[in-house]
Amino acid sequence: LNSVLQNVAASPGLREFLLAPEPAPPPEGETGAELSTALRRFVRRLHCAGAAAEPIRPVELLQAVSRRHAIYGRKAQQDAHEMLRQLLEGVRTEEAARLKSGAREATTKVSGEATTEPRTFIDDLFSGELRSTVVCLTCGAVSCSHEPFLDLSLPIPRTKMA
Repeated sequence: LNSVLQNVAASPGLREFLLAPEPAPPPEGETGAELSTALRRFVRRLHCAGAAAEPIRPVELLQAVSRRHAIYGRKAQQDAHEMLRQLLEGVRTEEAARLKSGAREATTKVSGEATTEPRTFIDDLFSGELRSTVVCLTCGAVSCSHEPFLDLSLPIPRTKMA
């Protein structure tokens, strides 16, 4: 988790968004952006307070994540990549809900189909589209598919030491 939070706090674009003034709170009766708020507070503690007198513990952020995904509340060893995925998806979901209630609605193309899902800063920074093309060797028919992603796992090739 430490490595994930250090990278999130140091990611250009994401860091600036989290350090900017908070967007307006959600209308009364709507759920808030608990995860986004906790992440924003954590990043601000890292960047705005100068040298910390004691270690900065991400307790509020961990509690917000574990309320959505109970597995992270068990204080056991967790997969950092999975935690990053849950964190980004959670913040993206909260931001999309906030934007839907506001004015910034844009058409986003997902899997070749237009949707009215608002494009968030998480989409701008982390999303992509994986395009796959398969050609039938018998008839030559071409099949294309498009799959959106927020993260992409790539193999790291082994190099021989000389």
